[in-house]
Amino acid sequence: MVEFHKQEARVNVELVTEHFSTLCQNILQDQLDFALVFGQQVPAALLAEPLFQAYMVAVLPKDSPQNGPVSLEWLCSNNLLMMQQQDPLGQVQHRALRAKGLTPMSSVYIKTYSVIADMVLAGGGAGIVDLFTAHRYADMLKIVPIAQPLPLEVTLISRRDNPQSRAALQLKQLMKNKCWEIAQQNEGLFHAA
Repeated sequence: MVEFHKQEARVNVELVTEHFSTLCQNILQDQLDFALVFGQQVPAALLAEPLFQAYMVAVLPKDSPQNGPVSLEWLCSNNLLMMQQQDPLGQVQHRALRAKGLTPMSSVYIKTYSVIADMVLAGGGAGIVDLFTAHRYADMLKIVPIAQPLPLEVTLISRRDNPQSRAALQLKQLMKNKCWEIAQQNEGLFHAA
């Protein structure tokens, strides 16, 4: 957003964070032009454009002896802080754990990825987050790949019947470039698809 604002200082941008259902509703009611979400099924009136694909990563305390990929089994036995099941990345996480018959020791379910990282930082266990959250916490936590890839997809959603403005197209391209830039900065750690 900072880079876009530098290039297009006269374009007004309203940046909001909301739950997926509210974002969809606001787009359908012309209150938002588009939204970035982690890949989900959208109503038929909306268009979902994949911008970026990668894998989730594990966040561990900085002093953790683990240096390579960690298994889901290891995470569960080390107090895995869980994403809520209704969260799009939480669905991927819960499905992978069910497929392996795993139940985490922790009974803490968290909606916000940065809160998961903050809980790990506070000594609450281990977590699984998207690579953007991990990037923000890379100086404070140990970030390692997960042995079983847990995919994530960043998707831009907009109205199917509304053509995007030049500014919106420019912003979309900047966001896509920034996603890849973050992945490349951390290439050895995050396995971007």
